[in-house]
Amino acid sequence: MAREFSEQQKQDIVALENSRRGLQLAQAQRSRFELEVAQIDAAAEELGKSPGKVYKTIGGVLAEAKADELKKELSARKSAIATHIENLKKEEKKFGDKASELTRKVEASIKGS
Repeated sequence: MAREFSEQQKQDIVALENSRRGLQLAQAQRSRFELEVAQIDAAAEELGKSPGKVYKTIGGVLAEAKADELKKELSARKSAIATHIENLKKEEKKFGDKASELTRKVEASIKGS
């Protein structure tokens, strides 16, 4: 026997699914940014070891660059990414809290009907 849900229950279930999707998306984005930070750290470490000329890729072209300018670029990029990561952590918390709240609400409404 198939169970019929009320309109409110259906809306809550859809909202729960959306919150879970938002949480998964924020987690995936944060993971990508954290990977990029690791790559920046590795590049900065290699840059520190380089005694001679350094190069960077601009589009599909390899160009000579100044090490101190590259360090500044890497530092600026890392700082910007850190801000994104903090914002994504806040989003994850918001989506997680909302999903938990909706889970309790849906479970309570199903048990009560």
